[in-house]
Amino acid sequence: MKRLFYLIAVLLIAACNNSTSEPKEKPSNERSDKTKLLIANMKLARDPHTYSLPNEARVNHLEWNAKVDFLKKTISATAAYDIENITGTDKIILDTKQLNISSVTVDGNEAAFQLGDEKQFIGRS
Repeated sequence: MKRLFYLIAVLLIAACNNSTSEPKEKPSNERSDKTKLLIANMKLARDPHTYSLPNEARVNHLEWNAKVDFLKKTISATAAYDIENITGTDKIILDTKQLNISSVTVDGNEAAFQLGDEKQFIGRS
């Protein structure tokens, strides 16, 4: 009986060893066309909670210097953005909410700007 048990155990172990003489293929680091398409679509996804258009221009860096006046309950600040203009657009849309913007400069030169209408939960552009 023990011999039969050992024989069955050896046969089961041998059956589980599914090795072949052919070498296994190494996994490829190349993405499939379907994966590339999914990634491209994610990059083009539109966030309904923002006015910005990050597929046209996106902020790479923000340097923000602020002065807080607790008695007046105000913050005065200067924001310097490093923006990547992806499509060569002539306008850049940023989200704002309850801001009083006094001026905008581009490369040190005064630039025109306008604030859009405010929408609840989003703010304004």
